[in-house]
Amino acid sequence: MIRYRMVMSRRFCAALFLSSLQLFGCRNAEPRDARTQKVVEQGQVLLLRLPGEERQLAGKGEYEKLRRGRRLAFVYLTRTGGESFLSIIICSKDGLVSSNHEVLLPEEATSASLLRARWPDDTTVFSELHINPSLGIGVVFDLSSGAGSCFLGSNFVLGRKTKKLAYLRAPPHFAPRDIPSELWIGHAKICEIPSTVNCKLAWNETGNALQVFRGAGNKEARMLTVKVRNLDTPDVIWHTPKKNE
Repeated sequence: MIRYRMVMSRRFCAALFLSSLQLFGCRNAEPRDARTQKVVEQGQVLLLRLPGEERQLAGKGEYEKLRRGRRLAFVYLTRTGGESFLSIIICSKDGLVSSNHEVLLPEEATSASLLRARWPDDTTVFSELHINPSLGIGVVFDLSSGAGSCFLGSNFVLGRKTKKLAYLRAPPHFAPRDIPSELWIGHAKICEIPSTVNCKLAWNETGNALQVFRGAGNKEARMLTVKVRNLDTPDVIWHTPKKNE
């Protein structure tokens, strides 16, 4: 579990732009002056509007705007004092700020960029950061508990019901071809996969089994199935390729 930071109203602005003030472990992040804080988009630039002033949060292409019901979420990266954070602001449909959250990212995020973000249910925001072709960061954030977790890897796929995050950890760039990739679910290593295989991960509808496919397009073939009722003892089933695969 990583460190997690939520900052209220004026402290939020100060931490982002003026100082290194940090509050860790807070659960509630409702600004006391919510009516005076509004997030607006202006020319594809994300701005925080305060009484008598306006501040830029993220530039063009540097943030994701998510919708769920009558709420909006804005997700973007911030860097303060040599540390990187994933920032999530929850707003009304009119942009009035209801809560803001920050997740401290691992050191590898120094050169990361925001690739995509999703809001699959009322309490979960999932974001994917890009570092290089074989390495990224998956961030799962729970809005109800204020808990956030980061995972280093690639090919991230989040289970819709279980919220388990499956992903691959590939060898470093220019590593020998015989070094395998690793299949992980959350913080548990499941098995090794040849790094030369192009893989696709997919959860089943109930979220109790992960399918791993090799190849792409109409040449896609199931390689293995992981039954995950218990991550301590996952049931890994390898599928024998057919002659025409």
